[in-house]
Amino acid sequence: MFLLSFLTFLSVILWLWAIMDLLKSGVKNPNFRMPWLILILMFPIIGSIIYFQLKKNRELPDQRKFAPDFTRIRG
Repeated sequence: MFLLSFLTFLSVILWLWAIMDLLKSGVKNPNFRMPWLILILMFPIIGSIIYFQLKKNRELPDQRKFAPDFTRIRG
């Protein structure tokens, strides 16, 4: 009985974590956000796991802000 309660508690934490992460993500496009939210709400455990696994692939590395131009000739 304790194990079932513990697993239920962990699945609720995972579900809430996925929802909060999705809502706090930098994605402003609702066409991208809504399908994920529906998937997470309809299938809490599997949807959350899929979301976190595929999240790694859609995050872009930070762009470099400093890009010196070494092609110019001093003169």
